[in-house]
Amino acid sequence: MFLSKATTSVLCLASLAGVLALIGSGPIRSDSPKSPAEKVANIRVPEGYTVEVAAGSDLVDYPMFASTDETGRLFVYESIGHVYKKTKDALDNPQFRIKLLTDTDGDGKYDRSTIYADKVGFPQGGVFYKGSLYATSAPDLIKFTDTDNDGVADKREVLLSGWVLNVNANSV
Repeated sequence: MFLSKATTSVLCLASLAGVLALIGSGPIRSDSPKSPAEKVANIRVPEGYTVEVAAGSDLVDYPMFASTDETGRLFVYESIGHVYKKTKDALDNPQFRIKLLTDTDGDGKYDRSTIYADKVGFPQGGVFYKGSLYATSAPDLIKFTDTDNDGVADKREVLLSGWVLNVNANSV
């Protein structure tokens, strides 16, 4: 979320605009707008709020959800674009990832993306706290830290383990 002088802005990714439009304005019809700007324009929010495209599909592939750190960097938890058929496949070959989006020129739009963490199990939540990203990656809770500040987590520490992963996401 970004705050401006006049209004509080709600941030969304262009790839998620269709989902938000569904929530904000009813079912998606075949005559629904196609461009991210048109989709954002159709999202209904309470008075005083605005919706703005903050990152385009050139920065993210299959976003599931996102969280920010205290500086406004955006951690986007990404799917792999297909569903695992077996839980064992998801555990043996984790392919989800977390991207880090940054706004390098301060215009309020993300313009740089790095893969903060790859080979992540099915992510179901995360929060940035005291310099590290804590993320669920069933069967684990993992602490990701970028020690050299290059936008890529170079330290990965399993803090808790033991959740049962089911590929239908009913675990943590």
